[in-house]
Amino acid sequence: NCHVPHASKYASLMRDTNVKTCLSCHGKEIKSGSRVFASIGEQLKNNTHLHGPVQDGECTACHTPHGGEHARLLTEAFPTTFYSPFAEDNYAICFSCHDVEAFEEAQVEDETAFRNGTQNLHFLHVNKPKKGRTCTACHAVHASSSRGHLAKSTVFGKWTLPIRFAPTETGGSCQPGCHKPYRYDRDKHVVNLPKAAVTENETD
Repeated sequence: NCHVPHASKYASLMRDTNVKTCLSCHGKEIKSGSRVFASIGEQLKNNTHLHGPVQDGECTACHTPHGGEHARLLTEAFPTTFYSPFAEDNYAICFSCHDVEAFEEAQVEDETAFRNGTQNLHFLHVNKPKKGRTCTACHAVHASSSRGHLAKSTVFGKWTLPIRFAPTETGGSCQPGCHKPYRYDRDKHVVNLPKAAVTENETD
């Protein structure tokens, strides 16, 4: 299904390019028992912001096509749950490209764009000994309509919760199903007061 036995103009005797070969199956929704695999083809067609490896046409940068020891045929470790203790080894596939420093300090200057003043919001969400939110709690790993690859919704147990992320030039706001509305601004720390969280620009 993926290779031609005698000769090909593509590397590894592939039938087509890396992405097109993968999408010959993953271009549609796949049902296997009680599991449903989303259509990656639909995600790529309907979104403008592609994850780096996808944009480069390199599915094998993250996945091993034949088999492996990690879930989802990933090349390195990644949590399969919504919550996970933070450890560099736990996110080995992410930190093969992304800088771990962006998740290690509570206060940062420019290590991450997801900060409220100098408050590191990646650290706030992810770096916890037990209930750290994993990347897929907020991000769409293949493609998104939003910068930063923010997802429109996230799956939590049996529920699908909206994220409702709204970007601004220097930050953004988030009004998900899991907490009240919060805003952040990289230039000036936002004080999120209960009644002013989305209607006023309260700063300290």
